Amino acid sequence: MLRERLYLAYPAALDLIDQIDRTGMLPPLHEGGFTGFCHRPAELREEMGEAGLEVMDLVSVEGPAFILGDLDARMADPVDRSVTLEVSRAIERVPEMVGFGPHLIATGIRL
Repeated sequence: MLRERLYLAYPAALDLIDQIDRTGMLPPLHEGGFTGFCHRPAELREEMGEAGLEVMDLVSVEGPAFILGDLDARMADPVDRSVTLEVSRAIERVPEMVGFGPHLIATGIRL
């Protein structure tokens, strides 16, 4: 919503924020758009447990880097890239920070 300014292209998206936060369901913003589910880290852990999986690891894929408007330029510069990746790795497993990034990845084993 913030980085891409989705509210400019899809003003109705602003009315969905509370609903998405409450339900986790992300409806399509336009015809042909995708539907998604927004997990909170604890919810993903719980869902995996309900599926008979023990969570071995849960990380934020992008961490705070996703909010950087100039991420492509930073990744192209060796020093900026190194710092961006170092910061991302430093906080990717911090429980209070995992949910900050837009994508989570969890690995598990069958119980």
